[in-house]
Amino acid sequence: IGVVKDNSADQENAARTLASFGPEAESAIPALLDLLAKSWNDYLWPEAIAALQHIASEKSPLLQAALKNPNPNIRSGVAKVLGQFPGAAPILTEALNDSSNRVRLAAVSSLGNLKGSATPAIPQIRSMLQDDSRTIREAAAKTLQKLGDR
Repeated sequence: IGVVKDNSADQENAARTLASFGPEAESAIPALLDLLAKSWNDYLWPEAIAALQHIASEKSPLLQAALKNPNPNIRSGVAKVLGQFPGAAPILTEALNDSSNRVRLAAVSSLGNLKGSATPAIPQIRSMLQDDSRTIREAAAKTLQKLGDR
């Protein structure tokens, strides 16, 4: 876990190794969330997300708390992680109201991965078709299509 926290070139490998331990590496979640905060290290971001997807669950109090973190890189990364857990649809639906477009984009895209469990979010996703951001509108349309609404 110490390697994940320092700024060495070994962080990417450390994240991959932690992922291989699955839920047994739960104590590494805070260090992986710290990696999400470092937007300057974009190649680490997907590795941290992949590791969190193998380690955490939608019920993880650390992930749920991270959705309230002031750093939008952390919030958007967690929204991507939650996109593999059908039980996370209500949390992701809440994230559609985030102040950061990056977080909203991650949340709406993740809801598209959840298929049937995301159907309660369809009205809110439809409203995103009127968003000021073209990227958000396009992601909302794509998600609605995945959910069978368009």
